[in-house]
Amino acid sequence: MLLELVRQRLEPLGRRIVQRMQDEMPAYAELSVDELLPAALLNIQLMLPAMSSSRSFTDAEVAAFVEHGEARARRGIAIEELLRGWRLGTRALVDEMLDLARQETLDEGIVLELTRNVLAASDVAMVFAARGHRNAELLWDRAEQQRRVDLLRSILSGAINTAQVREDMEAQGLDPDARYLAIRACPTPEMPADSVERLLSVGPWRHAPRGLTAMIDGDVCGFVDHVPADTTEVSVGVGPPTLLDGLPTSFRIASRAAATAAAFGLSGVHSLDQLGLLPAVLADDEVGDEMVRRYVAPLDDGQGGPDVLETVRQYLANHMKVDVTASALFVHENTVRYRLRRFEDITGADLRDPSSAIEVWWGLQRSRIATGRT
Repeated sequence: MLLELVRQRLEPLGRRIVQRMQDEMPAYAELSVDELLPAALLNIQLMLPAMSSSRSFTDAEVAAFVEHGEARARRGIAIEELLRGWRLGTRALVDEMLDLARQETLDEGIVLELTRNVLAASDVAMVFAARGHRNAELLWDRAEQQRRVDLLRSILSGAINTAQVREDMEAQGLDPDARYLAIRACPTPEMPADSVERLLSVGPWRHAPRGLTAMIDGDVCGFVDHVPADTTEVSVGVGPPTLLDGLPTSFRIASRAAATAAAFGLSGVHSLDQLGLLPAVLADDEVGDEMVRRYVAPLDDGQGGPDVLETVRQYLANHMKVDVTASALFVHENTVRYRLRRFEDITGADLRDPSSAIEVWWGLQRSRIATGRT
């Protein structure tokens, strides 16, 4: 009888619930009564049968609660406001039942049992509504991520409609007339893409770079107004600062710098000019392979050859100073001189000749790529 009385007074109850939600929550105040009232009435109607028999919700009822949460998310209602609104509605329903029970002088035990059923059913229904809200958020997040990727691809590839891109950048809170540096970071198993994005920390907060980044072809790509200092755990390439129409060139340079740094195991931020000849070593296969054949392969026999090659590598890295090289390798200076002479005898190189030394260095650097040695 009590539930039937609630059904008979459903319309005014629903209007009181909507009015209270609009009075207490600005997000709901922006929506019309005509939009809010049908959902409030439907939710109560769906819960009444479960409340009367303490049964579980049917699949159709669950789907309706999920759809309610999705609809609220699409209208911009935050999940905290959704849950708060749901609790307001539940409290109003309990108050309505208590008023009716007093009017009809119903047994308190029945009223208490029904109140427990109301709260239990409301809690379950609220969980399904929250699930729907989260589903809609995930869909929106994926759609937003795709929009970011599409915008980045159009900017970094140069295939842009300038007016549209400017509008899209402004929608992202970015100044289309500012100067930006293209950036490309190479994730690793130890530092996956989501961690790289957090490391770069692009966003509106203080000290964070302003810009736009997203996953493109397995790397974190984008553009920023400055590069954060704490990026030492991954290989990051940056291009020169430029206006919007220059970002494709800047990104091409950043990509080459990132690929070079990753190939040589160099973590941190690198511009192309800081890498010297290493980008050419990586890119010019024919020259590099010839230098390896001439200066590395003859000693890559496992019979003392690796020690000789490491000595030559250290010698060139230490400005051709025998004493510094010996100290770095923890060997006697005469050992260094012996290994250098052996290298020259086998390869025909003259390490005192700058041209020959450069060729040897090129071959050793190229071999680092092939062996993965950093």
